[in-house]
Amino acid sequence: MFTIQCDSAIDISNYSAYENEREFLLLPGRQLQVIGCLPMGNGVHMIQLTETKPTHPLITLPPIVPSPPTHRNDALKARLQATVGQTELDLSGGNWSADDMQLVAYYAIAQHQVSIHPQLGESNRNGDS
Repeated sequence: MFTIQCDSAIDISNYSAYENEREFLLLPGRQLQVIGCLPMGNGVHMIQLTETKPTHPLITLPPIVPSPPTHRNDALKARLQATVGQTELDLSGGNWSADDMQLVAYYAIAQHQVSIHPQLGESNRNGDS
């Protein structure tokens, strides 16, 4: 058995045939260091590994995009989809919740869109709610 402490593993549990297990995929070229070996009995050992940061990486990791939020707002989704490929996102005229803003943040990260103009009301500009 192995326990691996790492930053680059990708969770594939949703695609696994084993519903009760958490499974992760390590990309090729990851470098690991053994930090321990624990006897578990009956000839079984748990090997403890940690991912190291190589001085000369063999491959460059792709950017990790978070999973989409489960919150739904069809009006906001339509507005976000209408701006695919644009460099700005105008959120004026909407009464957006914190959950809505998580959708916006996910969209901005996934689309590499960084210039967002919320057009906050006067009270929000002053830090009031």
